[in-house]
Amino acid sequence: MCLELILNAVNINLLTFSDFFYNCRPIHDFLLILLGIDLILGGLGVVFFTNPIYSAFSLGLVFVCISLFYILSNYHFVAVAQLLIYVGAINVLILFVVMFMNGS
Repeated sequence: MCLELILNAVNINLLTFSDFFYNCRPIHDFLLILLGIDLILGGLGVVFFTNPIYSAFSLGLVFVCISLFYILSNYHFVAVAQLLIYVGAINVLILFVVMFMNGS
């Protein structure tokens, strides 16, 4: 599709910068695949790590990847709320409780 768009634009001279990146977004597809892999690995880390602190850090990775998915989908407010509420509060609370329980 990108090659057809470029070849047609050479003949017509109507290709703009935004049209090119709207119709063929390989970086967007690459980031979606990368975030999907990170989500799967983070979820597996939450389940399979025996150290609860590592498991909590993997959960933080999952929350950040979900927030980045929202950014790629142009839901910026939901992404900021995800970061503030889940990563900033819930995950820090989980880490605090785990570290507190390990100390006693």
